Amino acid sequence: MTTPIYSGHEFDILKVRYEQHAEYLRSWDILEWKILTSFLTVQLILVGWFTEHSLSSLAESFWVVWTDWVLGIICCIVLRRVQIRRREAVETVKNINAAFGLYTKGIYLPDQAINPTPPDAQTYPWYYLSIFVGLIGSSSMLIWRFV
Repeated sequence: MTTPIYSGHEFDILKVRYEQHAEYLRSWDILEWKILTSFLTVQLILVGWFTEHSLSSLAESFWVVWTDWVLGIICCIVLRRVQIRRREAVETVKNINAAFGLYTKGIYLPDQAINPTPPDAQTYPWYYLSIFVGLIGSSSMLIWRFV
């Protein structure tokens, strides 16, 4: 029987995987923030532009609102996919921490674990709420002009 290629390198493999997934988590935090701030910036630009320039018909307003809502839905879908990937990375980090014994009491410290059990990582619910509020605000401003 041949020796597996990773034999003797288990620590190095776990270390590399930990560093990769820690970087994934950092980059996904930045990505979520960029998605949210970009969407809200578009909302502010849209509302600011339409306070100075009016649309000539309700149909034009409808298409602008429809496009705005599609953009908001796309942002929510991207945030949801990032959340799914984040959970995968968090589970990998948890597994690596467990392999190092960081959750087990008494291995490194008497009667204590180095790491507490981490909470589930998720996209902040207020991200979705912010997108929804931005959509309602811009939609109402565009539609109420014709009502």
